[in-house]
Amino acid sequence: MTLFVGNYRHSIDVKGRLVLPSRFRSSFEGEAFVAPYELNGLAIWTVEDYERDLAQRQARLHESPEYDTRFRAVNAFTEHIEIDKQGRFLLQPSLRERFNLTDEVVFAGNGDHVELWNPAAFDAAVQANLDVFTQTIA
Repeated sequence: MTLFVGNYRHSIDVKGRLVLPSRFRSSFEGEAFVAPYELNGLAIWTVEDYERDLAQRQARLHESPEYDTRFRAVNAFTEHIEIDKQGRFLLQPSLRERFNLTDEVVFAGNGDHVELWNPAAFDAAVQANLDVFTQTIA
C-alpha cells in the first residue's frame, strides 16, 4: 500500500489538466483512478490501491439498498486516467464542475489515496477542525 501525506496547491490549466505534486508522482506509474470520495470530494488512487478498495466495497454489496445505490453512484463517476511523464492528467469537465474544481485545487494526502479539494472547502474544513488539528500537531 502506498502512503500519501501532506497538501499542495496546484492550478488547473486551460485544457482542464492538473499536475500531480512531485512527492506523489512516482507512486502512480502512468495511470490511476479518480473516484468520488466522502460524498463531497474526489480521490486519486493508484491502480493497486483502487482495486483493493473496490474489492472491499464489493464485499459489502447487498448490505442495504442505500449502500448498493452509493456503490453504483461512485462507480458511475469513477474514471481511469492516464498520467503523462510530467505528472499531468485530464480531469473531465463533468467532475470539475460537480466538485467545484475551477482554477486551483488542493491535493491532500490521506494515507492510501490523494484527495482533491476545492481550496475554499479545504480551508473551511481545516478551520472547522482547528482544535483537532492543533491537538494533533501539539
